[in-house]
Amino acid sequence: MASGGSRYDAVVVGGGHNGLVCAAYLARAGMKTIVLERRHLVGGAAVTEEVWPGFGVSTASYVVSLMSDVVVRELDLPRYGYHVYPLDPAYFAPFPDGSGFLLWDDPVRAAEEIGRINARDGKAYLQYSRELGELADLVRPLLYRRPPDPGVRSLTDLTEALYLGRYAFGNRRSISRLVDLMTMSCADFLERYFVDERIKGALAPGGVIGMWGGPMSPGSAYVLLHHRMGEIDGVTGGWGFVRGGMGGVSEAIAASARAAGAEIRTNAEVAAIDVAGGRTTGVTLTDGTSIESELVISGAHPQTTLLSLLGAEHLPDELVGELGAFRNRSPSAKVNFALSELPDFTAMPGNELGPQHPEIMISPPSSTWRRRGTTPSMGASRRRR
Repeated sequence: MASGGSRYDAVVVGGGHNGLVCAAYLARAGMKTIVLERRHLVGGAAVTEEVWPGFGVSTASYVVSLMSDVVVRELDLPRYGYHVYPLDPAYFAPFPDGSGFLLWDDPVRAAEEIGRINARDGKAYLQYSRELGELADLVRPLLYRRPPDPGVRSLTDLTEALYLGRYAFGNRRSISRLVDLMTMSCADFLERYFVDERIKGALAPGGVIGMWGGPMSPGSAYVLLHHRMGEIDGVTGGWGFVRGGMGGVSEAIAASARAAGAEIRTNAEVAAIDVAGGRTTGVTLTDGTSIESELVISGAHPQTTLLSLLGAEHLPDELVGELGAFRNRSPSAKVNFALSELPDFTAMPGNELGPQHPEIMISPPSSTWRRRGTTPSMGASRRRR
């Protein structure tokens, strides 16, 4: 245990996977870095816990795709146990009328499945998948670019601004489609392609998972695109299960960070981010321990970080007002079950392991949203291998 007066080059508040990645890079850059996690294990939302005797459960996040391949490679995560089993089909969507379809990664194969339910929508799926893929290819190269300062304060800012300008001009037609998508609701975007209420309902969860809104919320169409950004084993938009559950992601990152020299402390809850003279000076833990550092990075929620730990008195009034209006409620929920056997579906019978079992999506038809005139939650039942 560090005593009062311990000093580090960087303090990372929160040992979620984002904080751990940050700590690993800081340590690799030669900075004396410590991660402070209030729970008994690292991972945040990416954890594996034994919630019942003998059942290791990914209690929050459940699949991986958006984990950057660059991060996996640079932190050498496979060396520390990181391994992903590709999930194909992405999920099985059963319906109350006894029908259902498998959403395969291969668009042609997925279209054939959908076509058995609605021939028109099966053909439309190819166009839908192609358009999302094109827009994902447009955005993906920008994920690793450093946004320039709007004030263009350096040559690097100028170079980056010129690059982005050329990129936008060269892709101006696609950019206009992207802007259109980003302002549209998931429900309206799906209406462009599909007529069958079941199909629209089964595809809509991709537009609300991880978003503080429902399928009719403006901007939710972008979430559909966001879920096409990832890659598993060279399959863009693919998803997968991590060996050992989602805790396998965090433990691998933590091991890489430790190997680079980072210190990771659990059961270490931060009570306050310390400030003097308008600058951070470190943190104070709930047990009274002070840790000094001019650099404090937080992986906690923005409201927790800025209002609770830092304090509104150190922030502009405009920012405090915006933080107070931050939306924290989601239409998504997760319930963990321990089952005696795999489910036996009317649409695809059998409780021996089949393609319908690893991931199951149960979602109401789109007519339900329109009739209620609300942005309802999407129910998702998922069974992991």
